[in-house]
Amino acid sequence: MKFLVDENMPLSFAENLNELGHDAVHEIDVGLYENDDAIILEYARNNGQIIITFDLDFSRLIAVGNLQLPSVITFRTDTMTPVLFQQIMVGHLPALQEALTVGAMVTITGRNIRVKKLPVR
Repeated sequence: MKFLVDENMPLSFAENLNELGHDAVHEIDVGLYENDDAIILEYARNNGQIIITFDLDFSRLIAVGNLQLPSVITFRTDTMTPVLFQQIMVGHLPALQEALTVGAMVTITGRNIRVKKLPVR
């Protein structure tokens, strides 16, 4: 899978995903640092990437725009370390792959994972 890691997340998260065999870049790596969320969303959509973020704005833009893609994974946790991030990705990405490929908003909390298929109705 291809990922775009939002600027509000550590650079190491993109590195972790690459180590797991995915194609991941951080917004800083592609010159998107401090850009408008709509521009970042369009970039991810044009490049077939799934956005990984702490920011709820991407989900709002996707819902309001009635978009099918890009998919977005939003972390809503109190703490997130690179080790915990990698454990979550290893443990859950295989089960989420199909939904993320066709379009989904995934929210990961400290207690559960919620998946909403896109477009949101």
